[in-house]
Amino acid sequence: MMAGRNHHQSHGQRLRRLVPCILVVVFAVHAVSFALYLLLQSNHPPPNPGNPEAQTHERVREPSSRKPWPRLPSFLPWTADPSLPPRSCEAYFGNGFSHLVEVLPEGRGGGGWFRCHHSETLGSSICEGTRVRLDPALITMSRGGEPIHQVMGRKEEEELPRYESGALVVEGAAAGRRGPLVEPGFLDAHVPTNGIGTHTMRALLDSARVVPPVD
Repeated sequence: MMAGRNHHQSHGQRLRRLVPCILVVVFAVHAVSFALYLLLQSNHPPPNPGNPEAQTHERVREPSSRKPWPRLPSFLPWTADPSLPPRSCEAYFGNGFSHLVEVLPEGRGGGGWFRCHHSETLGSSICEGTRVRLDPALITMSRGGEPIHQVMGRKEEEELPRYESGALVVEGAAAGRRGPLVEPGFLDAHVPTNGIGTHTMRALLDSARVVPPVD
């Protein structure tokens, strides 16, 4: 019995001596790793502050200090890069609106302009313009704030806005064209329904008209 007890005591003493040694080794490994990390970080020269485009590309190529993989272009601000593959991950997450369509080019005479960026991947478009106006008198929609018993059983289409011709107008150049903003077939090509029952953006563009500039 005494021999067994002495054996356990000597084993415990060895463990107590080993624990500090193990902790010292672990600390030393972490210290060396941290020193190497700082050394590698200091070897990367800072980007040229006078060239923001170079900084953007540098951020794309250099791996992030928080992740073991490089940042994808999708994480950066949207850019209309026509070289992106249509079905790539970047195209799905914002960078696919690369096909520019000049619906109403900017002209002389004080008028506005209207253009759309189409995404083949998403089958939709982002449109923007200047000198654009909405006429509330030509827009019909639910007023909101109604009692629950009045809206029960109402279809979703009844809640969405409906646009009459001219609800959206864009001021064109003084000597420019007049009439519908988009040509026949534009909506099917650039703003398709894609199974949506009531496509409000498509309906709004269908109602758009080009009008003379207002002084």
